[in-house]
Amino acid sequence: MDLSGAWEEVARFRATGIATSAHMYAGEQENALVQEFLAQVPIATLFVCLQDASDRGSDKQVGVNYIGGFVKQVCDCINRVLGAEGDGTSLFFQPDIVPFALAGLTHVEKQARALVVNQFIAHLSRNPTLDQVKAVADPLVLEQVCSVVADEDIEVAAKASTVLEMLSSIPDSGIYQAVLDSLTTKAQSSDITQNSIAFMRYLETIVKICAQKDDHMEYGISAGAINLILNCLKSDDPLFLMNVVDLVPAVCQTKIGVQYIFQSGVQV
Repeated sequence: MDLSGAWEEVARFRATGIATSAHMYAGEQENALVQEFLAQVPIATLFVCLQDASDRGSDKQVGVNYIGGFVKQVCDCINRVLGAEGDGTSLFFQPDIVPFALAGLTHVEKQARALVVNQFIAHLSRNPTLDQVKAVADPLVLEQVCSVVADEDIEVAAKASTVLEMLSSIPDSGIYQAVLDSLTTKAQSSDITQNSIAFMRYLETIVKICAQKDDHMEYGISAGAINLILNCLKSDDPLFLMNVVDLVPAVCQTKIGVQYIFQSGVQV
């Protein structure tokens, strides 16, 4: 696929953003520019360009900074398109975005993973409707966001956890159930070492979601998520044990959590 034309449009679009950023009617002009750009370079092509930029890294004759520049250009464009008022939200909350969200979450480039979690946080903060959320809360997407909680980059991992908390807090969505199931499974997988930073991130995310509501805590108990945390109190690792103990007050934020702590006979 010849991407030369797309890359030219990416460079031109980036230049227009710099030129119009201080314009009095920047919002209206920006939306018009986004529409014009998408007519030339659809979202699908943007993600192909992102992969193209990443693939160039396999060429040892090309410098890392050079490749990073291309990746940044594409990520900036995607952020700008999805961040456009009105159009950005309508573009993000649709089933067509799912494969691109997955591509970003699984991408080797940190900027691509950060792009997706940042967009989730931005758009979920705009109080979307339940139907809008369900359009992007695909099981595969939820599964992958859960995986990113164990990301090697601490900032990306923390934002993935925030995304899961935000999704789980949406009323009448039932998303918290799928999220807690996935987090519990991943925390116990052979890829995760108990006592590790990634393991603690999973436990922290689990307890934050369970502490949101009694219903969440009740499900967390029935799914074994809370037991996973309480069983860690038997650890012989002092530092790890101290971190787990810090999670117990969060379990007690709900009435059901308090009752379960007493019934289980946990001694902290």
